[in-house]
Amino acid sequence: MCYPKLPSLTKEVDDKRRKAQRRRRTSRNATSSVAVPEAIFRCVICTDDVPRVSLSSSITAACSHPPQTCRPCISSWISSRLKSSGHGSLTCPQCNERLNDMEIKAFATPEVYEEYEVLVLCSSLSDNPEFHWCIGPGCQYGQLHADSNPIFRCAQCSFRSCIEHKVPWHDGFTCTEYDASIVSRQREMEEAASKKKIKQTSRQCPGENCGWRIEKNEGCDHITCRKCKTEFCWLCKANYKDIRRHGNMAHRRTRRYYSTNLPAL
Repeated sequence: MCYPKLPSLTKEVDDKRRKAQRRRRTSRNATSSVAVPEAIFRCVICTDDVPRVSLSSSITAACSHPPQTCRPCISSWISSRLKSSGHGSLTCPQCNERLNDMEIKAFATPEVYEEYEVLVLCSSLSDNPEFHWCIGPGCQYGQLHADSNPIFRCAQCSFRSCIEHKVPWHDGFTCTEYDASIVSRQREMEEAASKKKIKQTSRQCPGENCGWRIEKNEGCDHITCRKCKTEFCWLCKANYKDIRRHGNMAHRRTRRYYSTNLPAL
C-alpha cells in the first residue's frame, strides 16, 4: 500500500537531517583544529617551562640522562665555563660528559664559539716546542723560533726576549752569565732576609766592644751575654751595674721597669 508523501513532515525531517550533518561537520572541524599539547620540561637552572622539541634527545652524544637544561642556559653555561676555566672544561651542565666541537657550536653564540676556536688554536700552538709567544708589552703575537740562538725577536713589535729564561733579553749577559747572576741575586736576597729576621728577633749586646747579637724566645728580661758576660735589660738595654747602683731609675723612663711605671703594691 502506498501512502502519499506528507510535504510538511518531509521538510521537517530534511531540516533535522541537514542540521545534524552540520553539527557533525562542525564537530569534526573542531576536533581537527585542537592542538595537541607539546611535551615540556622544567629547566633545572632557570626553572622555565620549555618545549622538549627545542632540544635533541641528549645534550651530548655521551649523556645518558634526558635533557633538563634549556638552550639559553646551556649557552650561558658554555660562556661562563670558557671564561672561568678555559676551553678544556666545557661539559654538559648536568653531568661531566665533554661537549665536542659540533655540540659547542650548536649551543654557543657565534661570538663565544669564535672565542673558543681562538683558545683551541692558541693551545695547539703552545704545544709546539718551537712556537713562542712574544712577551713584549701589549703584544699578543707569536711565531715559530727553531733557531738555536736564544734571542727571540718578535716579527710584530720587534721586542727581544730570551727563549731560555722567558724574560726580556739580558743585554750584556750570556745565558750562562745570567744564570750565575740569578744565583748571586738569590743568595743576596736570602742573606738580606736572614739579617732582617735576626734584627727583628734579637738584641745587640750593649757591652763595650761586644755587639754580639742575642736572641730571646721567652723568660726573664734580665739578660747575660754569653760572650762578654755583660748583664743588661732586654727591653731598654740598661746595664745591671747601673740598676744595682741606682735601682729601677736606671731603666728608661718609657719602659715598664722604670720606678714610676711599676704597679703600686
